[in-house]
Amino acid sequence: MNGFERRRQTKMENILDSAGKLFAEKGYKAVSITDIAADAAVSQTSIFNFFGTKENLFVLSIKHITLRYIDDYELIAEGEGSFTDKLTRSFDMKMANRHLMGKGFGFEDSGNTELLAWFSELKDSRAMPAFRKIIEQGVKEGCIRPGITTETVMLYTKAFTEVLIRPEVFQVLKTDSRVLEGFLILFFHGLIGESKEL
Repeated sequence: MNGFERRRQTKMENILDSAGKLFAEKGYKAVSITDIAADAAVSQTSIFNFFGTKENLFVLSIKHITLRYIDDYELIAEGEGSFTDKLTRSFDMKMANRHLMGKGFGFEDSGNTELLAWFSELKDSRAMPAFRKIIEQGVKEGCIRPGITTETVMLYTKAFTEVLIRPEVFQVLKTDSRVLEGFLILFFHGLIGESKEL
């Protein structure tokens, strides 16, 4: 890749990052090409030359950011570290990328059924297997009580994460690290600490 191609690629990635950030914050309908151009410090003409339409930019920016997130998530699942370490890093990453889990991108607003199908397929083919790998490590390490199914743990974790990324909860967690630490203790140990036989 020569200097011109490298600069062109960098410019495109900057536009995708800006577009993804703005779509996540405001939703599809509320963001204009003018907004994206200003945020990326490029001309509107450059955006249209690279991406053609707002709809195409929307789709590509979501794919760009989501694939980067999934790549990082798979690195956690495949990498070094204990079950609790990997799960904690997963929570940290989900909170940092909470716009991908919520309604911020406005998939439904765009009316793009192909994008929804792509997102669902990516979740099934890459995100869920990575998460399942982390859970299976927890079972092997004895961190998860025998008899609790992987599906149960996955649902429990999903419910917990959905609470953490709610705006009113996230604001508290962002300003008080003790609350986040308490949430993680509750997640791993529950209210009564060591598990008791029911």
